[in-house]
Amino acid sequence: MEFNARVSARDLQSTFMPPFDACVRSGVQALMCAYYELNGVPSCADPLLLQKAARGAMGFGGHVVGDCGAVGNVYGTQNFSHSRAEAAAMTRRAGVDWDCGGDPSWYEAALLEGLLPESALDASLERMLATHFSLGTFDAAAENPYKRWPYTDVHECINTPAHQRLAREAAAQTIVLLHAVDGVLPLGSAARKARLTVAVIGPNADNKTNVLGDYSPIPYYVVTPLEAVRERVGNESVVYAAGCADVLCRSSAGFGAAEAAAASSDVVLLFVGLNTEVESEGNDRRDLRLPGLQHELVKRVAAAAGSSPVIVVCMNGGAVALEWERDNTAAVLYGWYGGQEAGHAIADVLFGEVSPAGRLPYTVYEGVHQLPPITDYDMTSPPGRTYRYFNDTPLWEFGYGLSYTTFEYSDVSISTTAASACEPVHLTATVTNTGSVASDEVYQCYVAVTPSESTGLSVPRLQLADFGRVHVPAGAKQKVTCELHPLQLAVFDEYEFALRQVPASVSVSIGGKQPTTCPSSAACFLSTAFSITSSATLPCP
Repeated sequence: MEFNARVSARDLQSTFMPPFDACVRSGVQALMCAYYELNGVPSCADPLLLQKAARGAMGFGGHVVGDCGAVGNVYGTQNFSHSRAEAAAMTRRAGVDWDCGGDPSWYEAALLEGLLPESALDASLERMLATHFSLGTFDAAAENPYKRWPYTDVHECINTPAHQRLAREAAAQTIVLLHAVDGVLPLGSAARKARLTVAVIGPNADNKTNVLGDYSPIPYYVVTPLEAVRERVGNESVVYAAGCADVLCRSSAGFGAAEAAAASSDVVLLFVGLNTEVESEGNDRRDLRLPGLQHELVKRVAAAAGSSPVIVVCMNGGAVALEWERDNTAAVLYGWYGGQEAGHAIADVLFGEVSPAGRLPYTVYEGVHQLPPITDYDMTSPPGRTYRYFNDTPLWEFGYGLSYTTFEYSDVSISTTAASACEPVHLTATVTNTGSVASDEVYQCYVAVTPSESTGLSVPRLQLADFGRVHVPAGAKQKVTCELHPLQLAVFDEYEFALRQVPASVSVSIGGKQPTTCPSSAACFLSTAFSITSSATLPCP
């Protein structure tokens, strides 16, 4: 809560602000200021952040809420004000409308001491009430369908079969296949499944809490991977051993049972990873490895399995480096924290009911040696942060993910080859499922902008401009379109301290992964180009 993030204007404008700008443009009605300081100013007391950027440049018209206790921290831990009353006045003037965890007496004192005009509270009240009016809070029941309760039983509208199917589908869509030896996955036909003896091993195989992430509500039920596999192949065909008592895996006492299970089975499903004991708010990890002795468990199980394939499913939120697992096991998947239907979703993918199409939402580095210190917010600090600036080879790149089928891209076209600044540009292509399995495909559009005059301009090496997800039956084709928004084509002008579109050549690629990682012999992405012929400072008119 005392951390001071030193961020350059370049990184603030070109890296950290654009996601918020996109949210504001989508119509969000609430923003939250956090605990950190930005360049020495608490974010909840920063008018440049809340007023000039959010309400000014982004056009935000909703209300701002302070993270719980953040206003009090301006005085209590950050020592940025002389009193709580001054902290209340300072944050209200900066743009905070709703103080979560604050005390009304702070605001009374601020008014009495002349630190805050009553008009500032009136403005906040207006913005809060506007949200309530938009939600229909004060509407009569006849005018607000959400006030009319048509159900006689809560189970008619909560945890319905439709909700359960959606939870299962959502969890399955997130699963990322990172590595697979040819022919290992999916586990095969019903006849083959009936003959399989499956070892289910690992601290995350049968833990109903570990499929839930931080701040998760308690669901009505949870299906673990072990339970789902037993449903698939029958209880008599499953041999289970946890191996570790929990993800911290401080002891190898359970390794013998895990090795025995692996040695006696046709296939090994090994569920490792993290949980909220290891990663959560205020609980950071020191490295990217599996916690405790989990990696040793993987190695011992792989050795015991002999010729039987070992499939590693990592259940996690943050990145876990699994280089040895990639090189020495039959398959590696990220299963994430899939919620109440996590077990079913993982089984759907492993046994081929669903072809995996999830993509990594971040870069997975080989280890912390490929990262600058966490307190260094310079995106270009060697070897560079994120796929946009990283100049080394990661373990798995942002946007990576495999499938049970193959896709080819063709017929790429662009709406213009010479666009004026702020002119929308669209890219279209045809995606063909060239395999034998129906599957979703996540297409990704990347741009690389090369300004005609580079002096004073900061440009990332690559930028995701748009993406989408389509379902393509085996042998079928699907036309897809990417919109190249001006924000994704802008560069930071270090002289004007602003994002601008400038005359430039723009290379555009569309495919199922980053263009720099696609084998040259494969048609997994296509590229074209256009030029920007004029200049404009963002936001566009």
